[in-house]
Amino acid sequence: MKIVNKLLTALFVIGLSAVSTASYATITFSQNVTPDVIFGSGNSNGNFTIDSRGVIELGLRAKIPFAGTINSNGDGTYSYTLAETDHDNDASTPNRWNFDWTVNIDSNNSSALNLEDYTYELGLDSDPSLATNFLVFNPITPTAETPYFDHSIGNNSTGNGAGIEAPSGNGAAYSSLLAANNVLQQSWRYAFFAGSEPLNSYDPEVAGSYVIYLLARNTQGAVVARTEIQVLIEGASASLANDVTPDVIFGSGNANGNFTVNKNNGVETGLRAKIPFSGVTNFNRDGTYSYSLSETDHDGIGASANRWNFDWTVNVDASNGGTSKLNQYTYEIGLDGDPSLATDFLVFDPITPSPATPFYDHSIGNNATANGGGAEASDGPSYTDLLAANSVLQQSWRYSFFPAGALASYNPTAPGTYAVAVYLLVKDQSGAVVSRSDIQVLIGGALAAPEPQPEPEKDLSLCPVVKTQMGKVFVFCL
Repeated sequence: MKIVNKLLTALFVIGLSAVSTASYATITFSQNVTPDVIFGSGNSNGNFTIDSRGVIELGLRAKIPFAGTINSNGDGTYSYTLAETDHDNDASTPNRWNFDWTVNIDSNNSSALNLEDYTYELGLDSDPSLATNFLVFNPITPTAETPYFDHSIGNNSTGNGAGIEAPSGNGAAYSSLLAANNVLQQSWRYAFFAGSEPLNSYDPEVAGSYVIYLLARNTQGAVVARTEIQVLIEGASASLANDVTPDVIFGSGNANGNFTVNKNNGVETGLRAKIPFSGVTNFNRDGTYSYSLSETDHDGIGASANRWNFDWTVNVDASNGGTSKLNQYTYEIGLDGDPSLATDFLVFDPITPSPATPFYDHSIGNNATANGGGAEASDGPSYTDLLAANSVLQQSWRYSFFPAGALASYNPTAPGTYAVAVYLLVKDQSGAVVSRSDIQVLIGGALAAPEPQPEPEKDLSLCPVVKTQMGKVFVFCL
């Protein structure tokens, strides 16, 4: 079983390609899935959050089971009251909401690929706060421990409710269906995974915000599609397309929003990618940002370098307790200059002053600082004083500012695919990481690189027994 902690989010990967034929990730909301909803009976199409990338379509939505209520907010979030999740008005039964998830490997009938040609990953967030703590596993590919799932399977001609399920426990039949079809769908709820950490602590009777993601990888391990939703129970706040706290305080005319934010232990870190001056921010609402090479050629002058910026923000008093200051922490930023899917990071502390770098021109303030109202130091002593008196620091940089080390050979206009990662983290005085943000930026239609994740040894005692909505019972190991 793999558990992804709230501090270990996806790598920020830049794919840059002048010749790539891969399309951008396109997240759309309140959509139908292709060809229809093929599981169960009486389940209507619509209100899915979809990533349609090339021929692949992944969909997610949240609903109240049996009632079929779907409160989509049209932005990848779904809101329900506790009264709505108490579907049967029986206090002796647990409240419930389902997430429907769908995979179509050939949504426009243009390839000969089927479900078995990819691997998959599903992440279920158990943390009711805006932080995340995921149960992560492959919900489709059969293994020796889990040779079978009762998913509904079909193709682009399959009608509503007409999906085929392999006979109970029949791994061979299930594998045959994966080899012959391109569509797979399922409806699950968190209670099905109550025996697995961290969902063993999930409480359906309390308010909370829960992120669910679904992705597909090709045979090289590259992520080829990813969709994500957030389920908001009893008025919980959304964290997708986050604003940073208190606002964007650097420069002038820079709007808030579209940051990928981690709020943890009272500390908030944020990252986003944008085109400078134009301010274009193509956020896919899943931690990725997509730009064409023509967009990065911001001035249309071939003699000047293409460019994109990364805005980064730190607030060490995001809970507004009034005591934490910037000089009480250390920081780390990583900029990857390797043009392959491998990484070669330029890593440094971008905030703490040193004899070699006694000050930076960061914009600094507190939770009352208004848009564009940050203060910048002009020398070492004034910079040190600002760090000691404030909790918020922000900056906008680009790779051309660092033509050294791993970034010395970075070329934003060269053909090819560049996996360029940026992360930002904060450490307390003991050296423990208390907050970390990572994003992916896809340039020129490139695909995201696979996320490196360790494979711990399996503990077969942790294999949960799962009962699906269709009443089938099986055991699987994550």
